[in-house]
Amino acid sequence: MRMQMVQRARVAVATLLVSGLIGPSLVAQGRQEAPHLPDGTPNLGSTAPGNGVWVRKPSPRAPRVSNMGAHPYLVEPNDGIPYQRWAKARAAYNQSVVDKYDPAGNCLPPGVPRMMSLPTSFEIIQESEPKRIVMLFEGATYLWRQVFMDGRPHPQGDALTPTWLGHSVGHWDKDTLVIDTVGFNEGTWLDAYGNPHTDLLHVVEKIARPDLMTLRYEVTIDDPGAYTKPWISRWDIEWDPNGQLHEYICQGEALAKQMAASAADAENSQAPGDPPPLRTTPPANTAGVRRRIPKEAAEPTPRLTDGKPNLGGKGFWNLTRTFNMAEPAALLDPKQGNFHQPWAKAKADFNWRNDQKYDPEGYCLPPGGPRMMSLPYPMQFIMQPELKRVVMLEEGGSHVFRIIHMDGRQHPADLTPTFLGHAIGRWEGDTLIVDSVGYNEQTWLDPWGNPHTDKLHVIERFSRPNLATLHYEATVDDPGAYTRTWTTGWDILWTPNGELMEYICQENNRYTYGFTGDNGKRPSKQ
Repeated sequence: MRMQMVQRARVAVATLLVSGLIGPSLVAQGRQEAPHLPDGTPNLGSTAPGNGVWVRKPSPRAPRVSNMGAHPYLVEPNDGIPYQRWAKARAAYNQSVVDKYDPAGNCLPPGVPRMMSLPTSFEIIQESEPKRIVMLFEGATYLWRQVFMDGRPHPQGDALTPTWLGHSVGHWDKDTLVIDTVGFNEGTWLDAYGNPHTDLLHVVEKIARPDLMTLRYEVTIDDPGAYTKPWISRWDIEWDPNGQLHEYICQGEALAKQMAASAADAENSQAPGDPPPLRTTPPANTAGVRRRIPKEAAEPTPRLTDGKPNLGGKGFWNLTRTFNMAEPAALLDPKQGNFHQPWAKAKADFNWRNDQKYDPEGYCLPPGGPRMMSLPYPMQFIMQPELKRVVMLEEGGSHVFRIIHMDGRQHPADLTPTFLGHAIGRWEGDTLIVDSVGYNEQTWLDPWGNPHTDKLHVIERFSRPNLATLHYEATVDDPGAYTRTWTTGWDILWTPNGELMEYICQENNRYTYGFTGDNGKRPSKQ
């Protein structure tokens, strides 16, 4: 019965949708013509190196899209949203408690279509290999979304795991991008108003660029579990040619509240007893461990049209988890350690002996620095020589992305410290050199707990000697924590045709469960 409901509703949506551009532009006419890629496909992204982002700017005529069912967004406003009784009551309750239970307010992904109504910036990247579209979001916990454009269908049955962003496939209908998404969990709201949905949700988005400065967005909501029929909402999004994405980590703001609540709970509820023992045996490092070399290692380095190595392609890199980057197994220069300042040595020793209790990544914060290349999750590169930049997508590390500017810019003089820092890059022969500064002090260099200060300066070197191997080196320069610069490095292996999955650390994070006081001592009651 459930499957029949889904099939009937999807047929209704297919009948309801109209191909092509979504009517005339709602903004002032006479603007520049929409750009196209060399193959004739509309270019939904930037047209030149430098800056440029999409941003939903509220105005008196078109305020913030807090309620998709409100004027002027609902396509059939006289009918209103066709709620089922429970969904209407739930939406009214969510609104009445003023965001108290808003998943996005608790640093969870906002989901689709809410991601497209946020008042923060985003970018669209159109790739040819693999055939997909990637969206980078400044808000929404600084994460990314992918739309497969290779003609695949949605997975069926148990193969379709419910996720926050769903499974998206797309195609072009003339100059309109049509995205079909299913497989949502029930953890998100459709909008800030609190309109709910069920796991039967089927979303069809239509995105067009009628002129250079306008992105037309239309979305059809089909959820027979929450609404009596499909309904459509629509709005425009503006191009800001001088804008750029800024790192926004919602989890950082929430962490302080979470830790305060955890401490209070532990103070009130912890039973007496012997404290757990401190860790005494360091975990094994993997940087010096040789893994089986795949057959693809015999194949040559893939290259871009300009002759530079292609660090991306159809597949992903299996990151090697290097537990302690400052021990001999991982060091390239010097070969021995002993370059910590006394406080940094004491802090690193405290961190690992307490079993990573205060590891920021365990609290779903971005790893930052060279640790991004030693996560137990895969990652991908998107090479954009035409825009003079490189984008890195992380499956883990709270599903974040990183942008490396290759346009010759320098680091800003007034940098605001962030988790991922500010990265600029250049090619030195076949090696990509990435120079990063501007880190905050809320990350560790590795799972061991080697610390750093806001003076951290990292130089990374990426090279691809063959199809299957990525050689990585990182030189750490932090006079606030170490007596000299030091370099770590390791090889990372390629998985052909591998695809990144959605990983949301904030979902049901059990990292803090069962923690006790510092050094294993339970907090004393006053």
